[in-house]
Amino acid sequence: QIDLTLFVGDMEQGLEIARSNFHGDYDVVISRGGTAGLLRQQISIPVVEISFTVYDILPVLRLADVFHGQIAVVGFPSVTDAAGTLQSIVSRSFDIFPITGSEQTQSVLETVRAQQYGVILCDTISYTVAQRMGLNAILITSGRESIRMAFENAANMFHAQERLREENRFYRLLLSQQPSEIAVFGPDKTLRYSSAGISPDSGVMELLQLLSHCLTVL
Repeated sequence: QIDLTLFVGDMEQGLEIARSNFHGDYDVVISRGGTAGLLRQQISIPVVEISFTVYDILPVLRLADVFHGQIAVVGFPSVTDAAGTLQSIVSRSFDIFPITGSEQTQSVLETVRAQQYGVILCDTISYTVAQRMGLNAILITSGRESIRMAFENAANMFHAQERLREENRFYRLLLSQQPSEIAVFGPDKTLRYSSAGISPDSGVMELLQLLSHCLTVL
């Protein structure tokens, strides 16, 4: 069973939503495209991306046939990579314009407009800007299979994390029951665990750090 909470927001708006609402109550975040990439860089919660497949782009490519002129595909790599795969399969020609940051969207779409493309197939970020610029744009949406796979990946990631947490609790319990006191330091000599309740700013801590080269390394 999945306890799901839904938030709507692109890029910086999505990041602000995450920072305002994710306070340890969530195990995994599911997002898409550039927003997923931004969240992965900025928050500590694991992020699963809803991927695009050729099956998501193919129906939109058929819709584009009602427009005159060449077709452009504009979006983050999750979209343009799938479009590149499709390009080698279908006979309908189209050009791909990848973006790696939301700040590039306007300038890339200006280039597409200057080259007089008939229609633009976009991810959400590009679609919003293209609509504002008055361009012919069609939004590429994720299909049911892509969404199902993302939820399966999120569930698998949660179960893997839960197993690691259980192991961590087990080892901490073992250490706490040892007859002698134990202190565990990381490679950078920071205290990772202490069964003696050593304060990081205590004199004992300073002494242990000085003697760390003599301590057993695990």
